[in-house]
Amino acid sequence: MAFDSRPRKFATDRQRVSYAASHLSDLAMLWWQPNLILEPEPSIRNNWSEFVEQLNVFFGQPDLAQASERALRALKMQDYQHVNKYMIEFSEHATHTGWNDAALYGEFYRGLAERIKDQLVSLERPATFQQLKTDALRCDSRYWERQGEKGPPTSRNRQSAFATTPAKTPGTTGATTDTSKPAKGNTGSQFGTDGKLTEVERERRRVKGLCYYCALSIDVAAPDCRNPRHPKPPAAGRATFAITGEPVATIEEVVEEPPMDSGN
Repeated sequence: MAFDSRPRKFATDRQRVSYAASHLSDLAMLWWQPNLILEPEPSIRNNWSEFVEQLNVFFGQPDLAQASERALRALKMQDYQHVNKYMIEFSEHATHTGWNDAALYGEFYRGLAERIKDQLVSLERPATFQQLKTDALRCDSRYWERQGEKGPPTSRNRQSAFATTPAKTPGTTGATTDTSKPAKGNTGSQFGTDGKLTEVERERRRVKGLCYYCALSIDVAAPDCRNPRHPKPPAAGRATFAITGEPVATIEEVVEEPPMDSGN
């Protein structure tokens, strides 16, 4: 793109090679540096085709076609993704496979999200690979329009899904744990259009050790939360202490001896 946009600046192979080499880094730069000081000057500095070929030899994929085929078979569109992202990733690998449209058609359909496949059923079966992509874009666009029409979940729905009424934690004096309030710093953006936690919010709670349901610390007892990972509250009740047995007292009896007879 740089060469096409400025053809006068990159009119010769030497200019193209110098420009591309200036963007090399790390190991690739170490490979290129000797070419700058060798005498006589190596031909690669004035030959763009040779430069590209040598780059592929040392740093390219040994079997690009096979690697691209493996990447396509592992590619899968998720329900929360937009289909255009999936199409770009698919095209990136499909270019190097050498497959015809029939093979690409089947592989592209296999990797589509289930929600798009469900919508395609109501349409006429696409006859070409290009038509399949067009129909997938249309279904995906309609799906996200519908999600926008539904709007974000109301605060009442969020409370019923992720919290309950305030509860007093056993073992505390006068302290209450309000599970209906989200953790500090949370906002409405923590929920996606489907009413579930966004990936960003899930990751934030995982890092901070917060519960996915009530947003409290996972180390805090939360008897009203359905997450079993919260510690169990101490058993409530009063302890009764009883003293058994009778105290034993020892009394030493002092016996006074009668006075001795003086003989009278």
